Amino acid sequence: MRPDESGTLKTPYHLHHRNLEKAMKKITLSLLLFCVSAFVQHVSAQAEASFDKILSAYYDIKNALVNDDGKTAASKAAGLEEALGQPPAGQLTAAQQSAWKEHGSAARATAQSISQTTDVEKQRGHLAGLSEHLLTMAKAVGMNQSDIYQQYCPMKKAYWLSETQAVKNPYYGKKMLACGKTTATLPANK
Repeated sequence: MRPDESGTLKTPYHLHHRNLEKAMKKITLSLLLFCVSAFVQHVSAQAEASFDKILSAYYDIKNALVNDDGKTAASKAAGLEEALGQPPAGQLTAAQQSAWKEHGSAARATAQSISQTTDVEKQRGHLAGLSEHLLTMAKAVGMNQSDIYQQYCPMKKAYWLSETQAVKNPYYGKKMLACGKTTATLPANK
């Protein structure tokens, strides 16, 4: 037997009990860290899913304009407007929240303008601004789960975003479907 700091002799039972307490504290701390890590991953996954919903709605608008379909573009723009109005609360850093607020608000107003008309030419007139806001937002938030391709129409002198490298021009649709080129790729943040 060994005496402790106060000079009191400790029995093997006391030593075993102290070791058990230390082990329990380590286990408790490990479980707490695991739970926090799982929560953060869950929150991040929710935010990424929210941003993917936004990109998907944008791509639906773009693809409707490729197909000269103003009715579908208007409907999908209403969905984008709704998705932009629901930022993932408590799931973004301060910088991400700021970017979401600034560019998300502008993109939401543009989506609203697209949703209020079925005139394809008017809708196309709003696409460049919407594309710019969403690309800036995507870069700042960094939650795209797949590559985003920035494409350019030299005739319109305007950009758009695409989910594929294949060029399908939403500014001229079927008239000039392949007019344009991919100018940049925003890689997925996996």
